[in-house]
Amino acid sequence: MDGDATMKLPTAVLALVALLTMLALAACAPSLSETAGMSGDSADRLSDELKSFSTQQELREYLKQGQQLSGLGSERTTIDFAPGIDIAVAESADGVGVAKLASGYAGDAPSGAASSFSETNIQVEGVDEADIVKNDGRYIYALVQDKLVIVDAYPAEDAEVVSEVKIEGRPRELFVNIDTLIVFAEQDEQVLAIPEYSYVPQLQYRQKTAVLVYDVSDRSDPELEKEFSLSGGYFSSRMIGDYVYVVSQEWTHYSNPIVMPIVRAGGEALPGPKVFYFDNPEDSFQMHTIGVIDLDALSIDAESFLLGSSNTLYVSGDAIYIAYQKNRPYGSMGEEQQEIFFEVVVPLLPSPVRAEVASAKEDGSLTASEKWDRIEAALQDMYAALSEKEQSAFLEKVSAAAESARVKHEQDRQKTIIHKIKISGSYLDYVGQGEVQGYLLNHFSLDEFEGNLRVATTVSVWTRNGADSENNVYVLDSGMDVIGSLEGLAPEERIYSTRFMGDRLYMVTFRQVDPFFVIGLSEPASPKVLGELKIPGFSEYLQAYDGNHVFGIGRDTDEDKWGRVTTGGIKISLFNVKDVTNPKEVDSMAIGMPGSDSEALRDHKAVLFDREKQLLVIPVREVKDISKGSGVPYAEQVWTGAYVFGISDDGLDIKGKVSHAEKEANDYWWASPYTVRRSLYMDDVLYTVSSKFIKANALDDPSEEIAQVELPYTDIQDGPVMMY
Repeated sequence: MDGDATMKLPTAVLALVALLTMLALAACAPSLSETAGMSGDSADRLSDELKSFSTQQELREYLKQGQQLSGLGSERTTIDFAPGIDIAVAESADGVGVAKLASGYAGDAPSGAASSFSETNIQVEGVDEADIVKNDGRYIYALVQDKLVIVDAYPAEDAEVVSEVKIEGRPRELFVNIDTLIVFAEQDEQVLAIPEYSYVPQLQYRQKTAVLVYDVSDRSDPELEKEFSLSGGYFSSRMIGDYVYVVSQEWTHYSNPIVMPIVRAGGEALPGPKVFYFDNPEDSFQMHTIGVIDLDALSIDAESFLLGSSNTLYVSGDAIYIAYQKNRPYGSMGEEQQEIFFEVVVPLLPSPVRAEVASAKEDGSLTASEKWDRIEAALQDMYAALSEKEQSAFLEKVSAAAESARVKHEQDRQKTIIHKIKISGSYLDYVGQGEVQGYLLNHFSLDEFEGNLRVATTVSVWTRNGADSENNVYVLDSGMDVIGSLEGLAPEERIYSTRFMGDRLYMVTFRQVDPFFVIGLSEPASPKVLGELKIPGFSEYLQAYDGNHVFGIGRDTDEDKWGRVTTGGIKISLFNVKDVTNPKEVDSMAIGMPGSDSEALRDHKAVLFDREKQLLVIPVREVKDISKGSGVPYAEQVWTGAYVFGISDDGLDIKGKVSHAEKEANDYWWASPYTVRRSLYMDDVLYTVSSKFIKANALDDPSEEIAQVELPYTDIQDGPVMMY
């Protein structure tokens, strides 16, 4: 080849040569599956075999092998002084470790309580969810910064704080069960570790989840009955009857101190938990410890599972589902590049070049770099023989094919793993794992119905033309095998909200307008779209009003003069779905200017809804105006409080508003201590709760204030300060 031949190639072609170089080098390099001693198929296949570690060293070696193959290697190791937990637990008939459980409970409200009162807005009936505010018809229990605060709130005219308890660490959420109150708090602890070949112990920090169980039979003097703790940060929790299920998470890497999970009761380490795992490749691992607390016996059982980095937990009446995105190890990217090169690029090359590439690849006497030298020479000669027009045409063809293959690989790589752990009588049994295409939005993307798990996902890939996405619905049987699917919904859009209700799924996707889908699931093997409605705006939360109506909370949208969609204020919508083939928006209402916000958009527990009372209450941060003032350019005029709606199958109306503050604010005002976090009712009184105070207003006329209770909030800074 001419010495100056390369100089004659256009820049775009040189870029392609660089791409082919990378692909060819990858093609000549050993793959992850080869270094791991398994086939490419088995490297990507899920293992359903549940195994367990017997020692810390086994756990360390497993992490080291798996994460070094993933390209995450670091040779630093440590020896820890923390207790090594290696004691077997009871086993079920199939050999899986079990923890004793139970269910079923009904309790009475305290004396002097209201005849009716609201409860936490939950996803699954009978499965309570921890929250930052609870009530029992007389008392309000709230986490305010680092304090548990109990307010005697009924009757409202006499409302007052009756007790404050300082919580060590970072209080997260709480439960109330008659005269028992449970607080979950994240705390930090230290362990001693010695770096490899060192002799000086070093302190290593780790998180733990504290479960504080209080006797609140005397609300003015809560008494700590028992304290439990689990290694790792607080993930989530549920309560069924007298049993509390709490899940903690802890990042695990072989180069960090390998400390087995520790479960304590009253500060004393308990035997176990045993650590279960699956021999699947992961870029990162998290230890998930599931603790089951018997509130009657004040005891805890626990098991740990080494899984991928999870972000979604869903609990039905009889199973816990833990889901996370499947991350293929970095090494497998080389396999993908090899596949694109040989299956997409090489077939487009002229016959003599294809033959030379095949010869170089199969020549076992050559090193990887020597193989590339031969392939590069063949590619250089090919380009030198082409005219500039031919080079550009070839470049366009190969680039399009390679991009299409890359997108397909990326779509195939976006998968979600879901683990199922069954709650059955007095046992916690691992059932199995399933895999679906795409990623979950949140835990409302999962729903168990008549033994099947229904799942909604989005697949989104960046291409040369921008984001390319589509949405899918899957049905998995009780053994976590996919038995039905509906794929390719709403191309170029993504899911903004989902709600499974009986044999239907209501789903909102968005890009320019809001397609509201009604999807039929009466035949699990054949999900199908029953109806669709396109309207401006989008809903980020959906909930049933009754069997024929659904309401949504989301955002209003508009189109600017360039045709771009802009987000406006908060939008409340009511949909009539009686005719599933023709859903209609019965009514809608917009609140505030752009920048307006509500915690209800992110947390369903901020929504207060009661169909019998035709009541809907949401917290609102309303931007009313934007103007210069007080030295802050373009400051927002902000009102913060709660909107109280009347809601019926005919439509929506504003019954009133409860204000907690109104002032000129900068961009940080949205997280002020005056922001309403929760609302509730007792009989005919509405209570709205912020970090600063609780307001009691008449339910039929929210403008009528009955009482205001100051909470023990300490001003720390003039900026984002959350309730806990």
